[in-house]
Amino acid sequence: MLPLRERADSNPYRSPGANVDVPDAPLSARTRSTRGMLLVYGAVAVLSMAFEVFSYVYLGQLASGVRLAEISPHLFDRATRFLAVSQLGVFLVTGVLILRWIHRARECLDALGAVGMRFSPGWSIGWYFVPFANLWKPFQAMAEIWKASQAPRAWKDQPTPRLLRWWWGLWLLVSLLGQAVSRLSPQARTLEQLQGLSLLSLADSATHVALAATLTVIMGRIDGMQRAHFADPTQAAAPPAATGAEVKPVV
Repeated sequence: MLPLRERADSNPYRSPGANVDVPDAPLSARTRSTRGMLLVYGAVAVLSMAFEVFSYVYLGQLASGVRLAEISPHLFDRATRFLAVSQLGVFLVTGVLILRWIHRARECLDALGAVGMRFSPGWSIGWYFVPFANLWKPFQAMAEIWKASQAPRAWKDQPTPRLLRWWWGLWLLVSLLGQAVSRLSPQARTLEQLQGLSLLSLADSATHVALAATLTVIMGRIDGMQRAHFADPTQAAAPPAATGAEVKPVV
């Protein structure tokens, strides 16, 4: 692994401008930027929820023969497409930042002396792109990152927090709802079908909001645990305790 920082400081993991009493782990800057983008991601999802509620009402009025003044079906369709493209763009940017954060979080654990980990930094994000295995492997990698951030020398003895299970359940639900919306969208022709699609999209957006909030908390917790370890140069530099046969990480 390439060195995270190269400085002649007693704590090589301290940011250049950090106060000596408030050390900064290498993960922190990336945590701030990623959580900031998650805030944007959540805000767009909330905006989408409001639009889906409006869509449901608007389509219901069209079905009853009433059309809202100054809002034509053509304008409504353009607004729907614009919001969908905006959501996709924010989702892609946020996804890239999250993967970069996971990679760095796992990388920092090597500097903290964690041994016997099953997932390398690369495969901690690589499993997201492997069909079928991406249903559970990324969760295992994140659980390992959490445990090792909590106790680098004894991470195997740490329990998996319920917060991570909620996060992964929300992620699977988001994936399921997203696929359902994508498959049903081309088939929705009648106003009643479009109303049903609006309700499904509303549930999808609400799940995105919950997912963004949960992941924001998880990132803050992991960053905080790693900061606490990096704040103690002696602990960070101490050799790992003797263990049995070391498990070779996935590369």
